Amino acid sequence: LCLAAAAAAMAALGPRGANGLELTVGVHYPEKGSPVESCGFVLRVATPGVDAESPPAAERKGPDYFEATLKLPDTLLYTQVSLAVVASLDAGLIASAACQAVCKRLGPQGMPVMQGPYVRTEPLIPMGKVDIWPSFCGLSNAWGERNATFHSSAIGRGVQVVARLPWSVLENPTPRPASVLPPIIFRFNSEWYWPVPEAEYTSWHDLMLNGMLESVIVAEIYVDGINWREWNKQPIFTTQDLTNECTCTPELQFICDSWNNHGYWSYTGGDHHFGKAAAFYDELYEQALPQVLKGLPGRTVGSTEEGLRLGVWGYCIGGLAAWNALTYRPGRFNIAYLGSPALDFDCGAPFGAAQNLSWGGGGRGPKVYIDAGAAEGELMDRQTLVLMRKLQEQGAIEGRDVFYERMEFGTHQGRSLLRRGLRGLLVLFGTDGLAGFGKDTTAYTSVLGQASITDGLAAEPAGSPLVFALSLLTTGLASALAALVFTLSLIRSGRLRVGDLRGGPAFQSLLS
Repeated sequence: LCLAAAAAAMAALGPRGANGLELTVGVHYPEKGSPVESCGFVLRVATPGVDAESPPAAERKGPDYFEATLKLPDTLLYTQVSLAVVASLDAGLIASAACQAVCKRLGPQGMPVMQGPYVRTEPLIPMGKVDIWPSFCGLSNAWGERNATFHSSAIGRGVQVVARLPWSVLENPTPRPASVLPPIIFRFNSEWYWPVPEAEYTSWHDLMLNGMLESVIVAEIYVDGINWREWNKQPIFTTQDLTNECTCTPELQFICDSWNNHGYWSYTGGDHHFGKAAAFYDELYEQALPQVLKGLPGRTVGSTEEGLRLGVWGYCIGGLAAWNALTYRPGRFNIAYLGSPALDFDCGAPFGAAQNLSWGGGGRGPKVYIDAGAAEGELMDRQTLVLMRKLQEQGAIEGRDVFYERMEFGTHQGRSLLRRGLRGLLVLFGTDGLAGFGKDTTAYTSVLGQASITDGLAAEPAGSPLVFALSLLTTGLASALAALVFTLSLIRSGRLRVGDLRGGPAFQSLLS
């Protein structure tokens, strides 16, 4: 049936080699107060194989909407192509004050090309359609800011959210589906680990303009009266109160031991608003988010907030806050960046919330990035590996839904987080724009491929830490085979005894 359908499609296209494919490209771009009006931009759509010096012009079809129809060779049927919107210029307008006001430092050397990632089509069909929302005139430091404020009844304090907006949505505010808007990532504890957030966002914004990183909005959360030295009044967004003594399952006994010995005492004293997390997340979504959205392009008819990509990001107790936001409000937040998350809180109680997440069925589950430092110690190593495995047990697939990276030499010091943060953003929102730089920095390395994990495991005494790593890889035949090969190599080298592995006599006999 598939072959017959393909043959029919090819027959409909005409003789082999003919330009039988038609791709309609809708270009959404403002006409008034923009380079179209002030610089004489004529929007065109370019793709490999089409005249690069004079690609087809997009004709105006309505307010702020243009269309171009590309005739492509039928040999491209069911393949993907790259698209970019370019603009021809009116040389007499480039130097005018009006043009320079809307597109600073625009010069006459060639056609401006859209900034940000180029568009990659779906596999082409005989009559296809693609929509693009381009921007052309951004500079590294030319991003915007949108502030949101509210009084939190949950913690009894004023809250300010500083949302940093990429240039792409400032130059081009035309309406679009919610799913096409940049993801909005709420970041907890920004005052602790990000001393110069403006400069740090500028470095990321430069990557966005140059197509290496998708446009991303970072919305920093600041609580009145809290600075980077404040601990006693620091809100710790948990769903349960502090517990002194506790019991754990064998899997989490190492967390209980640490908590009973010293973990509990680090959280005592002060006013941390334990147990108020869920109420605070609702305030963030219902009061802060609408204020941020007012600074973004409108959404097209029929597009609801359910299509938004909303994330949470934090380190340490901020990572715990991000985890709780994802697991206790999964219908509202669908991306989580968990930096060295303090999941040992309250004897590892946060692990129980993993059951609130699921992948599979009709929809795609959330995307989770777990970031740990290789020099943060065994407690952090083990609890983040346990978290990774629990997410896999819920159906998450490594490299698509969940990502785990242990940064070499990484510690809990804030100065190491800019490097780790950039890596996390590239994994979550990177594009193929880095392909020409010799190494795909956006590519994710699986757990068993990370030397900071496997080298440390091989050096461990025979026993438990290895079991945690191996049990991660129970999802998928390839992962299981990789785990088996790794285990056998340790047995053959004498660094692991069969009797130390979990499993019955039959399993141990098989490995022997």
